[in-house]
Amino acid sequence: MSKVTFETGLEQALISAAEDSENAAGFLEQYKQTKRYLENEMYPWVQSNCSWYTDHGEQHITAVMNQASRLLKNELRDLDEGDLNELDLFILLTGILWHDVGMIIDRSEHERISTEVNSRFRDIAFPSTSIKATTDDIIKGHRHQAGLNIPKKSATFNIKGGVYKIYPKSLAGILRFADEISETQERVSGDTWVRETVPEESEIFWRYAETIQGCHPHLNAKAINLNIEVSFERATEMYPCPGSFEERRNENGEISLIEYIICRLEKLVNELSYCERYFNRYAEIREANVEITIRDDSNNIIKEINETLAAAGLTTKGNYPNINIYDEFFEEYSEWKPHQLPESDQIDTAGSGLPHGGKGQ
Repeated sequence: MSKVTFETGLEQALISAAEDSENAAGFLEQYKQTKRYLENEMYPWVQSNCSWYTDHGEQHITAVMNQASRLLKNELRDLDEGDLNELDLFILLTGILWHDVGMIIDRSEHERISTEVNSRFRDIAFPSTSIKATTDDIIKGHRHQAGLNIPKKSATFNIKGGVYKIYPKSLAGILRFADEISETQERVSGDTWVRETVPEESEIFWRYAETIQGCHPHLNAKAINLNIEVSFERATEMYPCPGSFEERRNENGEISLIEYIICRLEKLVNELSYCERYFNRYAEIREANVEITIRDDSNNIIKEINETLAAAGLTTKGNYPNINIYDEFFEEYSEWKPHQLPESDQIDTAGSGLPHGGKGQ
């Protein structure tokens, strides 16, 4: 059985809390048991049986925890002074552990299945059935456009003399957005045999993840910094268009990688607008600073752009937003369309051409 390590900021905060709190020590022990079980029994199964998926195992779980830790960095400095408490840490960490476990059965319903598998281990995973139910709500919130319409805005738990007030929507917003910004090159396998067996319909997800060199919250700037690099050959390649962006496909049902990248930036901004209204209790993120670089075969830059994309309507409650980045991008930068990109020797740097925040519809 492999050794379980605890490296992320969230985990270290729970370890520190456990030194002074009997309840936190209990939360930590249950968390350790759950993580040990999943890392040894579940995550390896997911990756070996679903190798063509981008990573949904231990590496991805750690990445989501790291991104959540970065979003909550100011809160984690001193739990006594902020809005987070030790039960928040336990619920959020445990929710992250379980959020993709349903991949073992069916990707399209993996949030629901995660909670069902979760139920089989509730005796070791949670202090009470009510805390389990709250964690289930947070897990279910991490996908779909109505995901954050979870039942309770707040919940209070009494545990061995301790009173804890939890904000499930806020924790769900952190988990969901941390998951969104964890889509980087670390999610794709370096094994050649795995890459060669990726089904055609899944390949574009791999290619996109490979382009993300870095994605990090910058709390002082209230921004996400995202760096994308792609070769000309890859940028102009055509792939089957995923159903979530079918309105952007061509007559053959395909989309180029560069077009898909812009689709994903549009999704990022909409996810920020959707999640920030809930997680701003803990962190304020108002925009995404994006750098995209296209290189030729000799690794020379042929196209480069720097843009700040703000999520319009951040404080608006209600339904999932509909912010349009895609159309504005290609209206402003028509030369970035795949059939107009130069192969080499035409270095072009652009930036700040889009209206701040795109167009809300």
